[in-house]
Amino acid sequence: MYSNVNRNYILDEFKQILEKYVDRKEDIREENGIWYYGQVGLCTMVNSQEFTNEITGKQQLQKGINELILTLMKVFSGQKQLRNWLRTVENNRQFWIEKQKELCQMIQ
Repeated sequence: MYSNVNRNYILDEFKQILEKYVDRKEDIREENGIWYYGQVGLCTMVNSQEFTNEITGKQQLQKGINELILTLMKVFSGQKQLRNWLRTVENNRQFWIEKQKELCQMIQ
């Protein structure tokens, strides 16, 4: 997954930067490839479009975008933040179909 061979280095660099702003280390966690840094931020990698892996030569599909959209829904604490985010993704049919089971679990 992920096009550039420097992808892990770049992700690690972002994680190190965010770590400096988290008071309690126990607020740093990883779930499904997404790193949470308390209320400071999050880090992950996504494929926004299909590509051919430079190392393996394999075709890689789009991946991680819907997981990121769902994660942002979970972390937005304010009603206005969530409402605006829902408006942003309301026409993303693929997301609503793919994540409907998880969305139903969230609202129960």
